[in-house]
Amino acid sequence: MRDTLSHKRTWRGPARLQIQSFATAMRLPGYAAGVSAMSKIERLRDVLSGSPTLEYLSEMGASGWRLVALEWQRETDEEVPESVPRMQEVPYGLQVADDGCHLMENAAEMRILMAAVNMIVDDLPVSRVAEDLNRLGYRTRSGAKWTAPAVFELLPRMIEAGPKIFAKHEWAGLRKRLPA
Repeated sequence: MRDTLSHKRTWRGPARLQIQSFATAMRLPGYAAGVSAMSKIERLRDVLSGSPTLEYLSEMGASGWRLVALEWQRETDEEVPESVPRMQEVPYGLQVADDGCHLMENAAEMRILMAAVNMIVDDLPVSRVAEDLNRLGYRTRSGAKWTAPAVFELLPRMIEAGPKIFAKHEWAGLRKRLPA
């Protein structure tokens, strides 16, 4: 089998095809038709400077490789919309740390989360939780008043943050109220 860690190969022929693989080929566990659960799948991405020839495709197939995808690109004079990087909102109760790479607790939002969880534990409906958060002067991240749908959207975050919230010293006495 050829060295997949770093190679450059040139085929001489009609297209003078030059292929350079990823610096490191990924060896990922996976499942494919007819492959046992213990088998590994090796993946190799070749960057082409021309069209693949039948000779190249035959050689790869004979070496045990199976073509699984093709990606096309072309030059154009038209304005191409730049792909917008998919951004994800920072989870409620957290904020981006000063290093820009980590998340840290946002004390004000954690107080709101703790208050909301406390009300949910008291089995209050989300509409009442929203009313009480507003009565206490709490506002959403955007500065708006709390609504039942906004509290409902916060429920998954309450579940995710629950273990940290319940471990805080403020909850030591309140834990007794939780159903067994």
